[in-house]
Amino acid sequence: MTLGQATAEVVARKLNERGWDHAEAARRAGIDRIKVWRMLTGVTKKIDLDTFDALAGALGMDPSRLMREVTAHRRQVTAEIVADLHAQLDPATQALAEELRPKRTNGDAKRKHA
Repeated sequence: MTLGQATAEVVARKLNERGWDHAEAARRAGIDRIKVWRMLTGVTKKIDLDTFDALAGALGMDPSRLMREVTAHRRQVTAEIVADLHAQLDPATQALAEELRPKRTNGDAKRKHA
């Protein structure tokens, strides 16, 4: 999942929560409605920072908070995909995958909670 796809999914969820369509989000953000529609439908795979900032503002969010939500969503989706793929492996391959998986260190855990 790309960052653009994750952004589109998070923004779409937030628009739905507010009962807004892409045109309302665009109006509130002061950007072209076609640009928002293309982002939300996946026609555009990337989102520029000006558009990201404008959408965050329209949603009443600081851009850094929106980015944290987008990256958390991306991690969650990626973890679900990996778990699903792992479940499809035969037991011997699962065991080998576990054996080869990098072990987490205390530094990893500290960085995660920082």
